[in-house]
Amino acid sequence: MKKALNMVLGVVLIILLTGCLKDSDVTDELIEYHNNYWITYQVMKENNIESEMSAITSFLLKDDLQAIKTLFEEDVLPNIDELVNYLEGIELENKELKQLNQLQIEIELSMYDKYEELIEEIDNKNAKKMEVKIMNFYILGEEQDNEFDEKREKLMDKYDVKWIKEYDEDGNTIKKMQKKDN
Repeated sequence: MKKALNMVLGVVLIILLTGCLKDSDVTDELIEYHNNYWITYQVMKENNIESEMSAITSFLLKDDLQAIKTLFEEDVLPNIDELVNYLEGIELENKELKQLNQLQIEIELSMYDKYEELIEEIDNKNAKKMEVKIMNFYILGEEQDNEFDEKREKLMDKYDVKWIKEYDEDGNTIKKMQKKDN
């Protein structure tokens, strides 16, 4: 009887330790995903948006919707394709992290579709209406990014990961992840 009880306890301990090791692997993968892949993606995206917003503002001030349409077709859509290809090339093991990455891909694909809709509407709208529509479009993009951020925060809580601040060579703050101190 005592021998059977020890065996049962041993199996339970093995199962518990295996679960802890799996959580540790997920924690490490989450940190690696954010610190290596997602930050790179975000820098690529921010660089695109900064130049895009500057050009759009200039074109809107000139009421030049055709230039906006050209910008969308020749710069913005190819940039989104590049971002999606980058995200699709990330290989992850954990199902939750795959879903998180897939959510980011779906957000980018949704933005691609919205840009295509804007391109179609540009020829049919006046400049003032399009200005409001374009600005609302960027607000929608921020709302979708918030959905990703919320899901990532839940995973951070679940796997005991915290934010740390680091600085790039220009002194800009970079939010990275690391394991919480236990």
